[in-house]
Amino acid sequence: MKKRRLMLCSIISLIMVFVMAVPMTVSADTVTDAGDATALANAITAAKDGETIKLTAPITASITIPADKNITLDLNGQTLTGESGKNAIKVAGGLVVKDSTATATPSVSSDYKTVSYTSGKITATKTTVSVISGGTFELQSGMVESTGNIGIIAVGETDATKWTTPVNSTATISGGYVLAQEFAASAQGNGAKLNINGGVLVAKDNAVVAGNGTKTTSTNLGGTTINITNGIMIGHIQSAGYIACGVYHPQSGNLRISGGTIYADGGVGILMRSGDLSMTGGKVIATGTAQGKVGDSSVIANCYGIQVDTKSNYPGVSGITASVSENAEVVAAAGVDAINALGDDAAHHIVVASGCYSSDVSGFTPSGKVVIKFRSGQDQKYYVGTQEEIQKIANTAKDGDTIDVIKGSITLNMTTPGVNVNNGPNNEGTVIVNGTTLKPETGMEIQKPATDPTKPSQDQTQKPSDTAKADKSAKTGDDFNLFAVGGVALAAIIAMAAVAITGRRHRQR
Repeated sequence: MKKRRLMLCSIISLIMVFVMAVPMTVSADTVTDAGDATALANAITAAKDGETIKLTAPITASITIPADKNITLDLNGQTLTGESGKNAIKVAGGLVVKDSTATATPSVSSDYKTVSYTSGKITATKTTVSVISGGTFELQSGMVESTGNIGIIAVGETDATKWTTPVNSTATISGGYVLAQEFAASAQGNGAKLNINGGVLVAKDNAVVAGNGTKTTSTNLGGTTINITNGIMIGHIQSAGYIACGVYHPQSGNLRISGGTIYADGGVGILMRSGDLSMTGGKVIATGTAQGKVGDSSVIANCYGIQVDTKSNYPGVSGITASVSENAEVVAAAGVDAINALGDDAAHHIVVASGCYSSDVSGFTPSGKVVIKFRSGQDQKYYVGTQEEIQKIANTAKDGDTIDVIKGSITLNMTTPGVNVNNGPNNEGTVIVNGTTLKPETGMEIQKPATDPTKPSQDQTQKPSDTAKADKSAKTGDDFNLFAVGGVALAAIIAMAAVAITGRRHRQR
């Protein structure tokens, strides 16, 4: 009997350990409070890898995270202000900034004019956070503000004579809010990397910049990598006669965009004057209609969604390329091109392989691709893609919509009545719709297919068992987890009851 009771107790112990382990996580992080500049400096000196320093009061100090430190700073709703004329933080080691009191994510108004966010912040009159000497920095939550210069910058090797050994400094923005007078975030110098995976970046000039905006052949602060996978980047016009950019790339380097929203208020969404752009996702919005200057340049430019400018003498301009494809969307103001090229032979530097645009981009599409204009009510968009990609777009058309094939050859199978399909103006390909070849500048309206009254409709031929089978489909995911935990808990209760009954019978004997 004792063996049976011991076995049951062992089973109960194992079950309870399992049940308690499911919802719990254990944190061994050490948290050190800092309420003034001295306490903050001492905490950084004493901190070990992985430890957290939490601000408990507003502090004015300019701090450095040494190369041998890898720590977290919790703003805790407080403000860290850099000393006059200095960076608030220099990072040579590793630093993660978060705010345990912050609201979930910044809220951006539909017109991109207002950002609402409650959190602590790091602020300075100069560059606020500078990542140097191969350091790494990540903003997870909280605010970084510069009232006169750059919010966050990763600094690589800035001397072109030493580019054989790049300095791999990395700044990552995965959440929070960055607000700056000049640039919200920048990668400068060979080896510098800027990753934007989330958050909101706003500048009264250019939201994201490669280099430092220098536009002369004598200074090249490129060799950078900028990866944009998520987040919102907003460039606001600073003064009359100037334009703002969502992303400004005047230096050599790589710009990779696969997600996020880039917004230019009165300016160019993405301005490439050197380097390599690859855009496979995300959205670019440019609202400007008037001409203006970029920075201190005398070059006048329209406010396009994406602009490639080769006519100015910028470093590395001969190697400039721009590729836009897949899920990318580029929107400019009415009457302004979504994509534009300035300078001799500039158009040959741009390849638009697929995506959605607010104006005709057929001049930049390679052979074999199809370009259509899709009109639905007052809405008009241009799509670029393969036969299969364009067919998927055409399948979304409704009664009264119009599809104009303006470049390429395609065979469309249309079923929605009332959709109009036109060939043209398109003199470069063959357009076939439901087996009918459309001559250039002609079209057809999709008719409702004839029905045979002797055949039952699809609804009439559907078997009742089909619905029943669908209702009995297996459920997975969270329901399974809840049932599993509930089953374990029930098993524990039954086992405990068995022990109690066994013990009672033993005492009765």
